[in-house]
Amino acid sequence: MSMALTPMDIHNKDFSRSFRGYQEEEVDRFLDEVVATFEQLYRDNSDMKDRITSMMEQMEYFKAMEATLKETLVTAQRAADELVEKAHGKAASILEEAETEARHIVEEAKSQHQRMMEEANGELEAMESRQRSLEEKLYRYHLSMKDMLELQLETLKQSQKRMEQMNEFPVPKEEEVDTGAFVSEPGQPVHLEVPEEE
Repeated sequence: MSMALTPMDIHNKDFSRSFRGYQEEEVDRFLDEVVATFEQLYRDNSDMKDRITSMMEQMEYFKAMEATLKETLVTAQRAADELVEKAHGKAASILEEAETEARHIVEEAKSQHQRMMEEANGELEAMESRQRSLEEKLYRYHLSMKDMLELQLETLKQSQKRMEQMNEFPVPKEEEVDTGAFVSEPGQPVHLEVPEEE
């Protein structure tokens, strides 16, 4: 799963300033926390990949061990056959002891191989499960950051729109206001002259 957003992208992100926008210090602090969290997640992901690589190398080692064990089994079987052949003319007790020893060698080798493969598979499954969990967390974090940045962008656009609307209604200059129409003698009511309609 590829990530389009990296810690450096967040760290180097510049936001344009606008009237009534977010506090720059608060945004910087939040982005610092985001970068720290992302860096930790990336380090964890890198460590996980290294461990998976190590597990794969161990799996290759176990495969090589499996081949060696198979050769050991073949050798043990041959040794058992040779013992049987040599003991063919001997007493039944000697022959039984040789067969028992051969079976013990074969069973012990199979048991050891089975244990090693089960342990390796268990560790690999646990690593893969944790890897998937980490990738899901990174993906959810990416979506959360995307939504937050889109919300900030929309807020900045709304602020800019309100400023543009306010600029559409200019304040009248002082000389355009007839202040005499509002002046009257002390204690007298104010009379406003309204022009007659033609």
